[in-house]
Amino acid sequence: MLAFWTFVIVVRELEFDRLVRVILDWFQGRGTVSIGSVSHFRQPGVARFRLHGEAACAKGSIVAFTKAGVVEEHDPIGVVTTNYISPSETICEAIIIDKHFNDFSVNSHSYVVKVEDGDPALEQRLSRNSIFQKLIALIGYASRNTDIGTLKFDLIKRPLIEEGHLVQVDTGNGGDVLFQVVDGLHTEDSSHGNNERRYTVGTAEQIGTWNGEKQCFETYSWVVSENAPVFHVTQDRKVAKAQRNGISDIGHIPNSNFPVNISLSDLTLYHSAILGVTGSGKSFLAYHLIESLADMGVRVLCLDGTGDYKRHLKNAVQIKLPSHVGPFLDSATHKIGIIEFHDDRTHPIDATKTITETAYNWCKKNRRDDEIKNPSPKVLIVFEEAHTLIPEWNFADRDKQNVVNQISQRVLQARKYGLGFMVITQRTANVTKSVLNQCNTIFSFQAYDETGFDFLKNYMGDQYVRALPNLKQRHGILVGKASLSDRPLIVRFYDQDRALNETIAEFVPLAAEPAVELKKADPWE
Repeated sequence: MLAFWTFVIVVRELEFDRLVRVILDWFQGRGTVSIGSVSHFRQPGVARFRLHGEAACAKGSIVAFTKAGVVEEHDPIGVVTTNYISPSETICEAIIIDKHFNDFSVNSHSYVVKVEDGDPALEQRLSRNSIFQKLIALIGYASRNTDIGTLKFDLIKRPLIEEGHLVQVDTGNGGDVLFQVVDGLHTEDSSHGNNERRYTVGTAEQIGTWNGEKQCFETYSWVVSENAPVFHVTQDRKVAKAQRNGISDIGHIPNSNFPVNISLSDLTLYHSAILGVTGSGKSFLAYHLIESLADMGVRVLCLDGTGDYKRHLKNAVQIKLPSHVGPFLDSATHKIGIIEFHDDRTHPIDATKTITETAYNWCKKNRRDDEIKNPSPKVLIVFEEAHTLIPEWNFADRDKQNVVNQISQRVLQARKYGLGFMVITQRTANVTKSVLNQCNTIFSFQAYDETGFDFLKNYMGDQYVRALPNLKQRHGILVGKASLSDRPLIVRFYDQDRALNETIAEFVPLAAEPAVELKKADPWE
């Protein structure tokens, strides 16, 4: 009688199914002892199991689900993603990552076996499966509120991941779709009884699938699978680069080898803006773009109030007289001209209008018949410190507003004649929106300006705008027509080793008659 009640008490404490499993493990004496039993299966591919006794299974552990207590060739394998711990029990969840997994392979009769290192048969099996080869890069799985554009994922470990890094999810047809991390949030879940689980949810914006031939990312037009494994993409992934005419490689996706390319023609024809705080890298990006355009044959007029362009740009000349702008554009030798407005009699806004009109008329005069339907880039005008050249109405003298409006009108009409504009400023709020709204390509570096954020939301959306204050130096967000990729990208722009120029030549045109300064009080009018 005493033996009977002892047996009843043991069964009651261990639960009958757990006792049976312990006895089977003891009698079979083969393989790894079961650590738990499946209590719930959530499609697609997430199994919840209850640990036995003192068994432990940390997040990131590899487990197998088997009916025999031994890992067989076709038994599903998963990675533990979640632990619900209470004084009475520990509940775990694992995501099934076996590519050939059958939804009926895991049920309440399945053992849960912790997979240990050193099993030759298992290692051979894992080596044949591409997913298992990426296990070291597995960092989470797709979670609730994921849509086509935004991936929400629960982290299962603490990876060395930062804003701008890439994660990927298999599409199921042999490819993968890439997302760029833009945010992370600590949260908690009390849905399992009274057990509180705290965890981290990452947010990543889709940048698409990589097209190696075109060297760009293309939008993937559907939501990823529920609970899909999420992998961290690092510099270990090799990416072949290909050179294309008229395409400039301006940087790469942070912590990866994926290049970021732009179309120089679209950069000119559809206008662009480079925005961000002082010291974030705006001017150095501009130098690279200006020199790339000049190499392609585009003439560039740099309206610079800082005095830095003449020290950094190679093969540039200074234009000091208004009568020299037209001859500079006619020159077959010089492609980069710098104008600094040294004459105190000339207001920078008036000078900007004069230069814009001269370039506009030159482009119009030199337009070929075949360019009527397909314009080609001829001239780019760079507005450095644009808030001083094309200010918003409430930041400028009222008598200059009509001049700014005339400049804006020329910007609107310029594309069909091959004239482009590049706006560079740290004060987005102070630049006339009549020009900024015509910029179809945006490079945005670190920023804090709320007015600027409202403007940028129309281009890149809330998630990327919220990322702007956290951007590192030389990091920026690219979006728009000139980008070869469909969606916004966080870019690590290339460093540039630029030796300072000692001197820079002044442009003096060769003409039948010497050029003379105009006999006006204001030479640029």
